[in-house]
Amino acid sequence: WGILAVSALYGLLHALGPGHRKTVVFSLYLAREAPFWEPAATGILLALLHGGAALILLLALKGVSGTISGSADSIAVWLEGSAYAVLIVVALALSIRTVWNLAAGRPRSPGGKASLATVLVTGAYPCPGAILVLILSLTLGITGVGAMAVLAMSLGMSVPIVAAGYLAWFGRTGVFLALRRNESILGRVSAGVELSGSLILLVFSIYVALPFLASLVRLA
Repeated sequence: WGILAVSALYGLLHALGPGHRKTVVFSLYLAREAPFWEPAATGILLALLHGGAALILLLALKGVSGTISGSADSIAVWLEGSAYAVLIVVALALSIRTVWNLAAGRPRSPGGKASLATVLVTGAYPCPGAILVLILSLTLGITGVGAMAVLAMSLGMSVPIVAAGYLAWFGRTGVFLALRRNESILGRVSAGVELSGSLILLVFSIYVALPFLASLVRLA
C-alpha cells in the first residue's frame, strides 16, 4: 500500500509538469460540446492508456535480446510522434471546418467524435516514468507489484488532466449560459470558442511533434 500511495502521488506530481495531455484536453473541451461526465472519463482513460501502453510494451519486449529500456524508448518516441502528426491534421481540419461554417452563415458547429477519438489515440504511447518503474520491477522479479504501481500512477496522473478538462468545460458552459437569450451572439461566441480550441490544439500539436517531424526530414 505504501508503494501504491507513493506511485499515485508521483503520478499526480508528474502530470502537473509540462505535457501529459492537459493542453490537449483543455483545448478539446473548449472546442467541443460535451456532457458533464465526459471530461472526467476522458482524463482517466487517457492516463490509463498512457500507463497501460508502457505495461504492454515492456511485457512484449520481455525476453527480447538487447536493452529493454532502449527499445521501449525508441518505440515510445515513434508512437507519440505519429499520434501528434495525426492530431495536427485533425486540428487543422476542425479549424478549417469552423471557419467554413462561419463564412457560410452556419456559426454553430459542435465538435465531433473524431476529435475525441484522436485525442485518446495520443494517450496510447508509453509513459517514460511507467517504463522505469516496470523495468525495475522486472529486474527485481516483482512484475505484479510493478503493474499495480503503474495503475496507481495512472490514476494520480488523471487528476490534473481531468482538472484541465473541467476548467475548459465550465468556462465554455458559463459563457454560453450568460448569452443564452441572444442566439446570434451565442452563435458567434460558440464559433469563436471552437476556433480558439482548435487553434490551441493545432499549435500545441505542432510544437510537440516538431522534433519528431524534423527527425523524419533528416532521415529522408
